[in-house]
Amino acid sequence: MLQLNTTDQDGLLNLIIKNTTKALRFKLGLNAGKEFPQELDYIVLEVCVRRYNRLKNEGMASYSQEGESITFKSDDFDDFLSESINLRWGAKTDSDLIATLNPGDVVTYDAFSKHDGYVWLRQVRDNGQFGYLASGECDNSDKCISSWDKFE
Repeated sequence: MLQLNTTDQDGLLNLIIKNTTKALRFKLGLNAGKEFPQELDYIVLEVCVRRYNRLKNEGMASYSQEGESITFKSDDFDDFLSESINLRWGAKTDSDLIATLNPGDVVTYDAFSKHDGYVWLRQVRDNGQFGYLASGECDNSDKCISSWDKFE
């Protein structure tokens, strides 16, 4: 798909594949040790192509030069995921799953935190316990770099 004729870019391509696979595993709630569904391999391939084609433009929302203009999506997975978000017992990707929230589901949250590369929202459960959901990504300086849903 990339029409590469040499192996010069193999190291970079392997890094893109590794990071894309990790990101999709997180979005799907697949903890380490859980098998990756082969029927979703096409998503990794398509997102890897997008990320490779965006090299040297990472972090940009748009790019233009001499009459050419390119706009990048804020999340490379938007076209593939159903926008479901996992609600967990803890604010960690390996915490046990409570439920999967679908588009249109409404969650009231009372607090948020930024750690481990994500923005976490805390939901008070009916039993007084808390549920947590990742609502987007943040960088090392805790700046939000993506949002996975609509917040009011």
